Amino acid sequence: MPTRRWSRGWRTMVTSSAITRIAIATCRSRDSRSVEHELRATDRAIARAAGVVPKLARPPWGGRSPCNVRVFQRLRKRLVLWDVNSFDWKGKPAREVLDRVLERARPGSIILMHEARDGGETTIDAVRLLVPALRARGFELVTVSGALA
Repeated sequence: MPTRRWSRGWRTMVTSSAITRIAIATCRSRDSRSVEHELRATDRAIARAAGVVPKLARPPWGGRSPCNVRVFQRLRKRLVLWDVNSFDWKGKPAREVLDRVLERARPGSIILMHEARDGGETTIDAVRLLVPALRARGFELVTVSGALA
């Protein structure tokens, strides 16, 4: 009998009005039922809280296993990744996070940042610096849903 291997991770669900982070199991086996169950349960929770069902999702660590991709397709979710990793979770000062993002941001970039963690104040401080800096460079800040529409 095959062994199922699971790891816990964070999946970010993005809607046009909110970004909500939820814990979800990442499937490392051919059995996708548990991943689908977790996504459906999360959709129900977000629908109750925000009145919308997310159409976009970011897999934990950017992992696009065949299992996850099949589940996302079955649930008609668009799998979204990023092209700029702020590495804010490493605990660097806000100014270093800012510099890293500004060096890498291009028109159409999706910037990965982590607000819900110990040390999240660094991310908040970096965003306070980043928003005006990006706008000063001519960037328009939009939701992922808006950018992909």
